[in-house]
Amino acid sequence: MRDRGGYNPESEYSPEEMERLKFLTDLFSRGLDSDSIIATHGTSLEVIQQAVKTGNIPGSTIKKSRRSFYHPPGCLYINLTPDAAQSLGLPKDQANSGGYGEDIAKRHYLLSKLGLDFSNSRYSSLATDLTGPFPDRTIDEALKQLKEMAPNLEKDQLEQLIREAESRKGVLLGLDKSIADQYQIQKAEGDDDGWYIEIPNGMPINFLAGLEPQGQQEWDYFENLQKALNI
Repeated sequence: MRDRGGYNPESEYSPEEMERLKFLTDLFSRGLDSDSIIATHGTSLEVIQQAVKTGNIPGSTIKKSRRSFYHPPGCLYINLTPDAAQSLGLPKDQANSGGYGEDIAKRHYLLSKLGLDFSNSRYSSLATDLTGPFPDRTIDEALKQLKEMAPNLEKDQLEQLIREAESRKGVLLGLDKSIADQYQIQKAEGDDDGWYIEIPNGMPINFLAGLEPQGQQEWDYFENLQKALNI
């Protein structure tokens, strides 16, 4: 969504996409205070923008490998609210969706700026190494790997994009209690605090009951969207 005076979203989006924009803006207005929210999931603005086009929140694309990922690709990692865990007879969840949501937001921002598909597991792994809390690759190593996809990318440009990615904090999505009827909530292997649901084809956004931006960039996006939609 572009931020400019007199901007009319209807000139850019289809009627179906406009309805999704309005729905997501309404979720922004609600925040995460709804009693119907039983879990949260941290994600990026890029995923939100993709959901406007597809109507779905995608599952994880990163394969379990040398890093400690505890859920398979095509799944959505979630954190249960204390009340939800109790009502479902599940252990209390101590994890923080905002933490990994910020990691996702940084990774997706970097890949989108490089023109790379953030749903590609190879690219995601590379971006995680560059923007994650424990970077595994140097800038020079990354440039060698990116040479084929971004041959004109210079070292200082990549460093600048990584710095910009630091401003991304992500968006917390509140999942409605109806997900417990539609999906099996499963324990994340080897993770004392995490849970996941299998969504190989994505999770429709109508299973969301609220959302909350975690950083200024994300807040600005939704506030500008509200203004553009006159909400």
